[in-house]
Amino acid sequence: MTSAEPAWAAELRQKLSENAVDRDIAEDAVSRVADERAITISKAVQDAGRGGRDQVAEAMGVSVGLVDQAIKRARRASNGYVPHLPAGTLDRVLAEARAELTPLARQQWEAIGWLVRSTIIGQDWLNDPTTLLAGEMADAYDSLSGIDTSTLSSTISSWSAAQTLAVIDACQRDDLTPLPTTGAES
Repeated sequence: MTSAEPAWAAELRQKLSENAVDRDIAEDAVSRVADERAITISKAVQDAGRGGRDQVAEAMGVSVGLVDQAIKRARRASNGYVPHLPAGTLDRVLAEARAELTPLARQQWEAIGWLVRSTIIGQDWLNDPTTLLAGEMADAYDSLSGIDTSTLSSTISSWSAAQTLAVIDACQRDDLTPLPTTGAES
């Protein structure tokens, strides 16, 4: 046999339950506001560029450590904000890598372009694009008549990963113009 709960106890339990819900809602709101503040600080650091943490800390009148905490919180925020490199960074990196390439004859670039466009380049190429492209070139001796694939494979082997990816990018876009070219035919 169970005894009925006194009215005051039921009312107390109900109010505590409502307060807990209200408290949870308030904590969520405070957390969202803190996330938004952290994201704003993180974006300001990114926009400020080099030395941004120090500049933002000084502007806010807080320590760099607090700015660092805000950046960490922004990265964990649940609203999808993800810090990213400034627009055009990849294009600048690829352009710099292309500028460091040794010039090749137009026919050699065209052979590399044909090879890149006829090869399935997947995620695994990000780990070692130079070795993979050099290997593909070495294996293409039957397909590329008039091209010394062995020498071209050795040339490719001397490239950095960034240079190889810059070449792959230009070839996949079928735009060999940014690649340094000599006047020689082969």
